[in-house]
Amino acid sequence: MRVTTSMMMESSKYNLMANKAMQDRLYTQGSTHKKIIRPSDDPVIAIRALRLRGTLNELTQYLERNVEDADAWLDVTHDAVKATVDVLDKFKAACVGIGGKGTEATMEDRQNALESIQALRDQIYDNGNADYSGRTLFTGYRTGTALSFKEETTDHYKIPVSFTAEDIEQIDYIQGKLDLNNPSQDWDDIVGIVDMTEAYRIRLPYGDLMATPPTIEIDGNPVTPIVTSIAGGGAAQDAAYAPADNAIHYIPETGELILGKDIKDNMEKMEVTFEKEKWAKGDLRPEHYFAGCESITRDVQYDTAAADQKMEYDVSFNQRLQINTTAEELFTHDIGRDVDELANAVQAALDCEEKIKKLEAMKNDPNADQAKVEKMLEAANKEMNYHVEKITRMFNTEIGKADEYYARANKAQARVGGRGERVDIVRSRLTDQYASFEDLASENENIDIEKVAMDLMQADMIYNSALLAIGKIANYSLLDYI
Repeated sequence: MRVTTSMMMESSKYNLMANKAMQDRLYTQGSTHKKIIRPSDDPVIAIRALRLRGTLNELTQYLERNVEDADAWLDVTHDAVKATVDVLDKFKAACVGIGGKGTEATMEDRQNALESIQALRDQIYDNGNADYSGRTLFTGYRTGTALSFKEETTDHYKIPVSFTAEDIEQIDYIQGKLDLNNPSQDWDDIVGIVDMTEAYRIRLPYGDLMATPPTIEIDGNPVTPIVTSIAGGGAAQDAAYAPADNAIHYIPETGELILGKDIKDNMEKMEVTFEKEKWAKGDLRPEHYFAGCESITRDVQYDTAAADQKMEYDVSFNQRLQINTTAEELFTHDIGRDVDELANAVQAALDCEEKIKKLEAMKNDPNADQAKVEKMLEAANKEMNYHVEKITRMFNTEIGKADEYYARANKAQARVGGRGERVDIVRSRLTDQYASFEDLASENENIDIEKVAMDLMQADMIYNSALLAIGKIANYSLLDYI
């Protein structure tokens, strides 16, 4: 085969351009520190780079956004829960302080303790409105709604709630209280009429309810309650706490269902739907607690309660973590209801104390029927003894309840702390993963600069040698050999 000068020049030019392309690739790698510029340079490296970069992007999302947001939420929640635990500790101490005095405590002692407990109750519910970046912490998905009403309002709600036989409470009721302003009072046996009896009740989550009879089902059977108002006091109030054996009295003012003996003995489960439209500042909003609660005013039905609304963050690959603490874990209706009942009991005792003072003053009135005054004073003192006994028992009972509330809050605090530890563990693992994948991505995409520098020097040498060789070949032609 004949090799012409033209063929030699074309071949030399082709090889020279190949060397130049090699130089260009090495120069580009040296300036960018990357092995490839376009996917076609090395499809295997390109595909691996896409996968590694995708993983790094996911790790960045988890590490710098999800985990950090979850950690911040848990930090704020921990502070709110800890504050609530501290308040409940003081609540318990106040109950123990007054309960420990027993019958030796004066009414002033009890009133001071009650005022302290009321302030602590308000603080507990205020803690429930804590928020993170404008989102309330304890209200499940409804982060735009506070846990409690921030002002007095009228919003008509229908609220369903379930009870079991374990929810039935035995309470003390003082009947036949002396009424100095009642001219029809039975003065003949005024002392014997005053008595402390037992009643059985189910306490609804709220007081000051509508007089509309609630819908009640006991073990699947509908029961119609008897609405009995106690606004007038006296005999009507006594009758409210003494239902017939097969009857239920509904007291809207106190939010109580007073059960007859037969119902108390045979009930296993009760479903109640009651209505309320007057709300005081600090009342817990029912939509956070009762699934199926309905706002008639706003025509809204809440299918799920906050307890069923668990907020979860994706904190790692195939790993979700609940970050929210629900309202019922900390802020129960019982705390407020207990304090309100203590307040009513203390106020009743203070009213009785005022009656005794008036009767003591009447003993010095020469125009008063002293025999009648003595009877009334004996009845008032008997009533006062019952009040003291009842209040003492209530404060002692509240000590046990305060222990339960405190233990409940401690469990919630422990759960928040455990979630925070899990976030720390996930953060540490993600940090290690990120470093590992960053190294893999670097090894896959980045050049060894020392090796590229050596290859570039070699490419320069080859290119220059090629130029010299081509230059010599170009000086000769066929005529030089004829």
